[in-house]
Amino acid sequence: MDAIGDGSNLGWRGGILQPSINSMITKRVSQGDLGGTLGISPALLGSANAAAPIFSGAPFGAFSAGMPFLVFGLIMTGLLFSSFRMIKPIDPAGQSVQEA
Repeated sequence: MDAIGDGSNLGWRGGILQPSINSMITKRVSQGDLGGTLGISPALLGSANAAAPIFSGAPFGAFSAGMPFLVFGLIMTGLLFSSFRMIKPIDPAGQSVQEA
């Protein structure tokens, strides 16, 4: 298999994804909250990397190999829709933009 298909070279994906997330964060938070938000981002990433194998083991063992993907896919879908409702854009002056 190639390097993408066998999972042996996954580091490049994180190297693209994490800077993209940090860029999006800097555009969504005010200047006063920027440092704290960028500091908590890698902490949450590390926590997710540690917790995902622990919590995916139960559905994997109880049902099938595909069940963790279904469970976490549903969780991510719920988080996606809740983020659209909770995260408001920030104007250049650093104030939250209120929607009509």
